[in-house]
Amino acid sequence: MRRLLRVLAAASLGAAACTGGSSTSPPLASPAGSPGASASPASPWQHGDPAQLVAAWKVEVPGSSDHASLVIGDAADGGLALFDACGLLQGDFRASPAGMFIGYLFGGSDACDIAAAAPWMRKVVAFRLVGQDAQLLDRQGRLVATLLPGAHPTTGPDASPDFARGRLTQQLRESFASPPELPSGITAVSAARVVGRWVPLHGSWPRPAFVSFATDGKWSGSDGCNGAGGTYVLGPDGLFLATSGPSTLVGCNNAPLASWPAQSRRIGIEKGQLVFTGPDGKVLGRARRPA
Repeated sequence: MRRLLRVLAAASLGAAACTGGSSTSPPLASPAGSPGASASPASPWQHGDPAQLVAAWKVEVPGSSDHASLVIGDAADGGLALFDACGLLQGDFRASPAGMFIGYLFGGSDACDIAAAAPWMRKVVAFRLVGQDAQLLDRQGRLVATLLPGAHPTTGPDASPDFARGRLTQQLRESFASPPELPSGITAVSAARVVGRWVPLHGSWPRPAFVSFATDGKWSGSDGCNGAGGTYVLGPDGLFLATSGPSTLVGCNNAPLASWPAQSRRIGIEKGQLVFTGPDGKVLGRARRPA
């Protein structure tokens, strides 16, 4: 089921990218409003161990009577699994010890309207651990949802039961590690400065290769043949997380730019260029504004 969902969503993204314009924005985004920048008195960032989020949770949203279960780090493929009234929705998430957290839903049961599902998730950029519970926060540090332990969702006959339970794998644990500081000479980029379209420093491709960051927490891009996109959050000191949805795998002289957001853990600016750095602190690549 998961693989089919990825393929179906990928077809839409890839078709948009090969028109030469921006790929279609992902159906769900995080969060409403500009992504967070440097820490401030209203900052939501509080250090916590993301590994403690890997579990099946009951979701309580203030002012809502809906009952849902959220599995973070599902045992099927380490993503998100949301069990809502309509059925099972699936997606991707990122979290860091700096208290950053984003989730992105891109597939689900036929009965689910993905674009309308879990609107609260679009606001979430941070988490806070409170006893055995976890709180999900918006960029002003306000409570969006409370996660309570002890959920026992069921998948039904059409999906693996592994989607209903969390599993902390070594790969997932390593993805939570704090990255090194930005290399010397590269400064942390502000939320306002990262917004907009960036292109490769050099080269040409069948269609324009680019990455574009929106103020509402969405990003989109193309490697010159295949569309890419997801959600992102920018934290203090250049800390950066981005989810990624499915993509086609059309073969061409692909530009690597569209793969850098999901791989990056910090981003910065040097001489007007946007610099992406990976979990090991090494530079993945650079991009510039279009001429």
